[in-house]
Amino acid sequence: ATEALVAAVAYGFETLALERLVAVVDAPNQASHRLMVRVGFTLTGTTATGPCYPLRTYRLTRAGFAAGGAAAR
Repeated sequence: ATEALVAAVAYGFETLALERLVAVVDAPNQASHRLMVRVGFTLTGTTATGPCYPLRTYRLTRAGFAAGGAAAR
């Protein structure tokens, strides 16, 4: 899962020239939370608007990925 997410993030920043990425995961999904943090995403909030669970939102900027995310590659 880590390799796939890193590849998708790299594609977004390097090929599509995006400035930031946002991810949304079910709050109870601890494996996804650890994955987001491992790749360099920052938790930006938790909402209660999900259909079944609260949702966590994460953000990663291009600069943040270049600084810390390169280690995840």
